Amino acid sequence: MEARLLQSLDDLGYDGPMLHRQTFRDAMRSGLESQDFTELLHWLATTLIDVLNLECSISSSEDDHAATSQSYHNLLALLECNYDLLMQTEDNVFATLKKRMFLLEYLCTELYAAYENQTASEPQADMESSYIDHSIDISGTKADQELQRICAVLRISQPNSTVKEIFDVIHAKVKTLLRELPEDALGNPLLTEILSEKQMAEIDEISKELTKQYTIRRQMLLTRLDVTIQSFFWSDRLKPKEAEIVEIFAPQRQNLSAESSITIGSVFSARTDLLKVCKTCSGSARASTETEVNKIIIGKVPDRGGRVDVGAAAEIPNMPQFKQRTEPSNQRGSDLTVKQKI
Repeated sequence: MEARLLQSLDDLGYDGPMLHRQTFRDAMRSGLESQDFTELLHWLATTLIDVLNLECSISSSEDDHAATSQSYHNLLALLECNYDLLMQTEDNVFATLKKRMFLLEYLCTELYAAYENQTASEPQADMESSYIDHSIDISGTKADQELQRICAVLRISQPNSTVKEIFDVIHAKVKTLLRELPEDALGNPLLTEILSEKQMAEIDEISKELTKQYTIRRQMLLTRLDVTIQSFFWSDRLKPKEAEIVEIFAPQRQNLSAESSITIGSVFSARTDLLKVCKTCSGSARASTETEVNKIIIGKVPDRGGRVDVGAAAEIPNMPQFKQRTEPSNQRGSDLTVKQKI
C-alpha cells in the first residue's frame, strides 16, 4: 500500500518531501504531529475542493487537532464517503496509522476521479485546439520533410491544408493498410500502459540523456573508422590507389551519422518480439554475418601468460625462459672478433 500511495502522489503532481519513503513512514506514524503529513493532506484536500468547486474549508491549525479532524469529516461528508472506518464520528479520523493510510488513499483516488471527470467534460473542440495549432506553417521545416517521407511511403499525395487534415489522411490510409495485413502481422505492443503527462516528461528527459550519451559513442566509433581508413594511405602500395579508396568509402561514410535515430516514438511502436534474445553465434545469425575473414586460421603462437588461475611458480612450456643478457668483458677483444669476421 505504501508503494502504491507514493506512486499515486507522484502521478498527481505532488513534489513535496513525503515522496521520500523514510520521510513518508515517519510522518504517517506521527500523524498530525508531523508538519509534512498535515501539509500533504492540506494540499490534497484543497486541490480536491478547487477541482470539484466545493463549498468547504480545511482547518490547518497545528494546535487544535479536533478542529482539523472535524474539517476533514465535513469534506468526507460532502464527497459522500461511505467507508465506516473514516465516517465514525466518535473517533478521530487520524487516530490510528490504518486510518491515516486509508484517508490518504481515499483522497488520492477521489482526486484522480475528479481530474478524469474534468477532462471528460471539456468540449472536444477545445481539447483539439489545446493540442494542435491548425494555423502553424511547417513548410520547409524538418517536420514538413518527415511528413513528405510519410506520404511517399504510404503513396499518398500530401494535401495542401492544415496539419490536422494531413494527419487525418495519413491515419485513414494506415487503417486501410492494416486491414490488408494478416491478423498477427504486427504482434502485440510492448508498452500497454497509458502514460501520464509527468511520465511523458520524464521519458523525454531520459531520451535526451541517452541520445547524448550514444551520440558521443557513435562519434568515437566514426572517428576510429576515419583514422583506420587514413592509415591505409600510409602504405606505399596503396598510395597510388588513394582516389579509388576515397571514391568507394566516401558515399558510405556520408550515410553514417553520429546522431541516434531512436526516438520516443520507437518506444511506443516497439512490439513484444523486441524481448526475444537471439544468440549472435547461432546458425541462423552466422549465415548472414560470416565472411571470408572468419575462414583464416591463425597458427600456433607462444603462450604469453597472464592468466590469474595459473600459479606464479608454474612453468609455461610454450614461453621461452628468461636469460640475463651478458655484456662482453673486453671491448677491445670484441672489436677484434668483429674485424676477423669481416
